[in-house]
Formats: sequence, C-alpha cells, structure tokens
Amino acid sequence: MHKTSTNIAYNRLFIIYFIVIH
Repeated sequence: MHKTSTNIAYNRLFIIYFIVIH
C-alpha cells in the first residue's frame, strides 16, 4: 500500500470529521 494513498484517504476523513464537528 502506498503511503500517499492512505494520506489522501485520511485527509478526506479529516475534512468530513471537521465539517461534522462544526
């Protein structure tokens, strides 16, 4: 598994989480 791919997925989750928290 590539690290970049995981990073992108985490970034997306983080953004969604941030929106939900907001």
